[in-house]
Amino acid sequence: MSETLRLTKAIYEAVCRVVADGNVSLRPGDIVGYFRDQDRPLGSWEVRGQFSRLENLGLLKIDATTGIWELVEGADFDEATAQVNGSKNSS
Repeated sequence: MSETLRLTKAIYEAVCRVVADGNVSLRPGDIVGYFRDQDRPLGSWEVRGQFSRLENLGLLKIDATTGIWELVEGADFDEATAQVNGSKNSS
């Protein structure tokens, strides 16, 4: 797994945890705070870029009016990355 894909997966997993904790208005700053609390600081632009990557994978969507991000229900990280890479063994 490439370093970029590893970061994308870590951010996706953080998004899942933040949402599971009841956060209804998901923004990149929520994930920056999550990683800071884990002693793994990331910049907000880095997280925002990964949100776009997750959106392209069909794992996140944004409400253009509010700027709030949501998980796409029923989406799976490994399946999404396998479809993009054309192989189930891509992750």
